[in-house]
Amino acid sequence: MEIKNVLMGIALAVLFFIGGVFLGIFYQGQKTVLPLAPSSSGLPSPLIKSLSSSVVPAVSAYGAISKIDGQNLTLTKNSDSIIVPIKADARIYTIVINQSAPVKAGSQPVKPTSVTKQIALKDLKLGDNVSVNFKVLAGGQIEGFTVIVLPVNTPVSATPIKK
Repeated sequence: MEIKNVLMGIALAVLFFIGGVFLGIFYQGQKTVLPLAPSSSGLPSPLIKSLSSSVVPAVSAYGAISKIDGQNLTLTKNSDSIIVPIKADARIYTIVINQSAPVKAGSQPVKPTSVTKQIALKDLKLGDNVSVNFKVLAGGQIEGFTVIVLPVNTPVSATPIKK
């Protein structure tokens, strides 16, 4: 009698496991993914339509500049890359660390300050770490309108502060 109950329990556990596997497969098949490609009627996909709406003012990309081809910047981070066409009237800024800030104010050290400086596209260099704000256009193309060159991480001071 006891062996019969154990076998019945194992059989029910196997049935529940198999049922769970089939329900999991069925559940995964129910996911809705918005297609990127235009529909057969030529209308933009719902995702492109959403990203190009006025509700989404900008999308941001971050990476190192690996190629500059005219107005096109290729940004690379890890093994991913994206080509962002930059508008002719885009605003391009660099963040400059103010090295002339006082090192010590009273007994508290002061962190260096930074300022932004507007530069031209020709001032960008390969290897610069940048953040590019771009807009997704109705046809699915992207267009960069702001580029910010981020400062290189450098130590603030190698000398100790004297008291």
